[in-house]
Amino acid sequence: MTCTVLQKMQSLPVEGLPPRVLPLGLELTELAEAFWAKVGWGGNTCPLPAWMHPREVEELLWWATRGEPDGNIIEIGQGWGGSTFALAKANEWYCGRHCRHDHLWSFDPYPGEWPCDTFRQSQVFRAIHGIDCAHTILGTSDLVCEVCGPGSVRLALIDGEHDTEWARRDMDNILPAMALGGIILLHDVWNSGDTPLDWMHNDDALPDGGPSLIYKEAAAGRFSGVEAVGRVLTLGILKCV
Repeated sequence: MTCTVLQKMQSLPVEGLPPRVLPLGLELTELAEAFWAKVGWGGNTCPLPAWMHPREVEELLWWATRGEPDGNIIEIGQGWGGSTFALAKANEWYCGRHCRHDHLWSFDPYPGEWPCDTFRQSQVFRAIHGIDCAHTILGTSDLVCEVCGPGSVRLALIDGEHDTEWARRDMDNILPAMALGGIILLHDVWNSGDTPLDWMHNDDALPDGGPSLIYKEAAAGRFSGVEAVGRVLTLGILKCV
């Protein structure tokens, strides 16, 4: 899965970011080995087939294994399934430690427009097979409240369509499902001076629009009950208060 998008993500500087200590078994190397053992598909040069910097994946895992608040995890946009697998394993660890049975719900409509579509449909299910708290929902964030219920989500990753309309719609859809103190991670929040990803082809998805604009709006108080915590590379962190 070598491509310029991942090369750009890998080249982002990590100096000054807060260190994160992950639970045993959730280090990226161990997760990657477990993922490829289940998927059985070789030839990838990256630890996990996630369109994220490794440091962003670590941040994802760190928030997913925190003790407060209780609740489920949701993911908007499954992609290649790497982030899905990481969240599923983190949730499995969390539930075992806290004697809970919370779930991961990963929403993706599978439009069939990307080359990885066949991979996603045939392999992601195998990748999380055996983790009975992980589920793929063939649909958009419009289904979140219907599936999860209000106030039931402790962590949400938004990494779906990157135009401004859908980024805002995803936020509006998941907010009623978020628990007090829950965390929303908004991926691909770029500064205006950053180089946009190659697959962003419209003005709304450039650094001044899409997830970047939604993060700015959240930081400015546009979404009631949400405050900005900060950024780790292109991962915007929001807290429900």
